[in-house]
Amino acid sequence: ESYLASGGDFIITAMYQENMPNFNKLLARFGVEAAAGVILEGDADHYLPNYPYAIFPVITVEHEISRKLTGSSYLPILSATALNKMEGNSALTFTTLLKTTDQAYLKKTSGGYITSVSKEKGDAEGPFPVGLFVENGDTGSQAVIISSGSVFTDDYLSVASYQNSQLLTGSVNFMADAEVIVNNDGTTSFLPDRSIFLGAAIALIFVLPVFFVSIKKKERSE
Repeated sequence: ESYLASGGDFIITAMYQENMPNFNKLLARFGVEAAAGVILEGDADHYLPNYPYAIFPVITVEHEISRKLTGSSYLPILSATALNKMEGNSALTFTTLLKTTDQAYLKKTSGGYITSVSKEKGDAEGPFPVGLFVENGDTGSQAVIISSGSVFTDDYLSVASYQNSQLLTGSVNFMADAEVIVNNDGTTSFLPDRSIFLGAAIALIFVLPVFFVSIKKKERSE
């Protein structure tokens, strides 16, 4: 609470999970609520084949962090949920970093399970924000919130063609008041004024997803 009130910065990654009141309270302080469910993408160009819950979100150009992502558009995240913006705090400003396509849909979970990957009547429809930058104008506190606990795991950070590592270092550098330089190949990158992980006072909170697909098969008649 004191770190937050004094203008502390956060990188938060996690999907919706039941029975996490303290974590949900932290999100609420940034005016964000994780929707109760898992996003499945309906646009075949934006998910891993046969795995519609392993999505490639749309990278927006609304904020400096996402505008600086270079190279491919692939930034895979697993078992994401929608980030709902809560009303009532005029000090908060929201910028979307990542979002789904309008063909995405939200499947509600029960005990960490969904029973079908097909779109059904009653499923909420996209587009959904899955990555937000939030700033509190009163305290100066900032947060990058990604609605998937997998986004900064080694499996994704180690793949050079993915944008996950650039998103992490870019987020940390932006909130650590980094300088921007222009490289000789015409691209831009950050020049931090201190070591991004040793010097930057940013709280990194990662909660790994717990999510299962349980599809009941029809019994074959003899």
